[in-house]
Amino acid sequence: MSDSTDPTPQPGYTPQPGYAPPASPAAAAPQGGYQTPPQAGYPAPYAGYAAAPAAPKTNVLAIVTFVLGLLGFAIVPVILGHISLSQIKRTGEGGKVFAIIGLVLGYLMCAVYLLLLILLIVGSMFYASYYG
Repeated sequence: MSDSTDPTPQPGYTPQPGYAPPASPAAAAPQGGYQTPPQAGYPAPYAGYAAAPAAPKTNVLAIVTFVLGLLGFAIVPVILGHISLSQIKRTGEGGKVFAIIGLVLGYLMCAVYLLLLILLIVGSMFYASYYG
């Protein structure tokens, strides 16, 4: 009978491929609980499982486009929105929805400002013809 600290295998024991007995009893102590050695035909625990991929980074220009669109700017979100969409397409970053919403708000504000300009011109022409 061999000592329990002896790293040599018992008679009739066939070691599994890829498993070597520990060099010392201190190295044999499992860290954090009992761990079984890998068995033939089975992968090691958690082998082949990768960590979940990190979410793509959000494009900064898309966020700026969204914020400026919410604040009522017209031309700047339109320009930045198109630039950010091309960057998102090229780099694969996130934030496409922010860029599109900022673009829509920018174009909407362009239409509102254009309508206000037309009303101002028509109103001033009416005022000049009526009181002038």
